[in-house]
Amino acid sequence: MNKIALIINSSKDLEKEIEKNLIMDIRDIFPKTSIVVFNKISDKELQGNLDIDMVITVGGDGTVLSSSKIICKYEIPIFAVNYGNLGFLTAIEKDDFKKALAKIKNKEYYIEKRIMIQCDVEGKNTSYHCLNDIVISKGTLSRIVEYEITIDDKPYMKIKADGIIVSTPTGSTAYAMSAGGPILYPTLQVLSITPICPHIMTMKTMIIDSKSQVKIIAKNASEQVYLTLDGQQYTKIDKEDIITIKEYEHRCNLIRLQNYDYFDTLNKKIIPCGYRREAKK
Repeated sequence: MNKIALIINSSKDLEKEIEKNLIMDIRDIFPKTSIVVFNKISDKELQGNLDIDMVITVGGDGTVLSSSKIICKYEIPIFAVNYGNLGFLTAIEKDDFKKALAKIKNKEYYIEKRIMIQCDVEGKNTSYHCLNDIVISKGTLSRIVEYEITIDDKPYMKIKADGIIVSTPTGSTAYAMSAGGPILYPTLQVLSITPICPHIMTMKTMIIDSKSQVKIIAKNASEQVYLTLDGQQYTKIDKEDIITIKEYEHRCNLIRLQNYDYFDTLNKKIIPCGYRREAKK
């Protein structure tokens, strides 16, 4: 690799010790590789570094989510190192960093492509995209809202609920799962539509092809309704705004080591009482 970028969650490295140690490890494995460090990634910074071969994110899932929105457009693979709490999206734990770099140098890895979703708000000329999920929900003290949902311009349902989650398979283990949605294998090309606290309890998650287009209107929103992306970015939407959600044209490319096991990670971090493998002796 000729050039590696580091994106470090600054709240995890106030004294810059993590940055210093990671750079030393990279130098040991890739002595001729140039290294650039970003505290926060932006289009401007990436456009000046289009020769980057790999971006290493250092933090937790939140760091992966925020970084992927920018990096995906340049098709640069992300190698995520967990210095956070859960780290379900990350590839390795912090103590395995140097050994993992050696495996990458030996090409013992592959690229896992995750679909992302795009959201357009008609009349506002605004467009967003994210990796996990898009949530349309009422404010904290607002009353229940009626949502009208169409799929590929065909009526799907009208439902009274606290909100609606449209999720990628990556986001299926996040808010959607907490709202009763199923866990979807992360490389599937589908989207899920999950109501939040629906007034009719029989309403469950709908799984659709990722090429479908979902339109949602908050019909009787007399108070505040918000659009939230990956739990990190939000905007207020107005009554009768048409929100169109579809698969984003770019994908998030994650570096996975050859021994990466999704189901093992799922059982360790998401399903604490799930299947446990016996440790190898």
